[in-house]
Amino acid sequence: MFSKGRKRLILTVSGRGTNGDSVPSFVEGETITGRVGLELDKAERNLTSVELSIEGQIGNLGYMMESNPTFEHRQTLWNISFGDPRAPQAAPRQPSEPQVLAGKYSWDFSFSIPHQFHAVGFKVTGDSLVQKLPPTLSEGDRHVSYTIGVKIKRNTTFEPFYELTTPFVYTPRSEPKSFSLLRISAYRENAPLNGPDLDPDGWKVFPPVQITGYDLQEFGRVDLSCTLALATPLSYTRGSVIPLMLELDSQDENALGARFISSPYFPKIKFYRTLREDNENVLSRRNNVLATWSVAGTQHRPSQCRRMLYGEIKLPAALRPSFDLGDIFIKYMVGFENGAFAIERDINLFQTEVQIVTDYAPGPRPLRYHRERTSIPAWPTG
Repeated sequence: MFSKGRKRLILTVSGRGTNGDSVPSFVEGETITGRVGLELDKAERNLTSVELSIEGQIGNLGYMMESNPTFEHRQTLWNISFGDPRAPQAAPRQPSEPQVLAGKYSWDFSFSIPHQFHAVGFKVTGDSLVQKLPPTLSEGDRHVSYTIGVKIKRNTTFEPFYELTTPFVYTPRSEPKSFSLLRISAYRENAPLNGPDLDPDGWKVFPPVQITGYDLQEFGRVDLSCTLALATPLSYTRGSVIPLMLELDSQDENALGARFISSPYFPKIKFYRTLREDNENVLSRRNNVLATWSVAGTQHRPSQCRRMLYGEIKLPAALRPSFDLGDIFIKYMVGFENGAFAIERDINLFQTEVQIVTDYAPGPRPLRYHRERTSIPAWPTG
């Protein structure tokens, strides 16, 4: 709402709220609807037009304050060639004198947000410049913003226009590809997931990570090989889980014992988000979520030198979906993090990018097997 003396401009947008605030929110495929209201307690002869604008911008809040539009929608709701707003002309006419307005007026509007834009000037992957509209982003120097505005123009040198603008949140929709047949069957039957040995199509197994270090207080020297597998496809719906399998190999029984694996010295596997902070290409990591672990099912029998764990990373429901436009992006990673013990030599700890999407794949939804934070129980014997 904008009020100036006896003039009042009102912009009403119909949309779901976000986190209880007044900012409207829209997802891909939804239509923006609303109304512009004008209240004049006194006759006004200088108004010439009422214009609506809806636009998206991708920008850099750094030194040059650069900004590029993703889309721009301009619509004239009224101008003096339309005549009386309460009884508009069938066709615009050339006005012979100013239109005198007084009282209350309103104009409804409707606009379908485009799904894509031409990413000219962005370092996109692939050959096509046609990209999905990115989600709203307002962290670091980069930003993606969407706004709805209305402007009242006046034929006067003093205050030639009134303007009112509100932001809105936009989220594109995406979904993962289908799971493997055995994974779908496990979800339907509420059964444990088969590991990579029984369901090779359902997992991506990464090269082993060799960890050598020591803990002066309890465990001493540790030599451990960790082989991580992530459920495929490497695309996960926000609010669901990332299933993991972790194979541990060592000649040291202490390194395979439940006390070490559940201790702070055990290397952590975490999920985190990366974003670019400024023009110096500084990346930051945020929203760290650690995996929880339990002993894998009976189909993965432990041996004296090997243990198999099943893990889950619980994804927050409010995550923004992944996108990458070169200098501006939201990326998510899964990787190892050192435990509390000292690393004896420099190693390149594993990390891989995963995609976060908004919708579920066709078929059953992923199950959460870890209802609460899971600690490692004692290993079965026999």
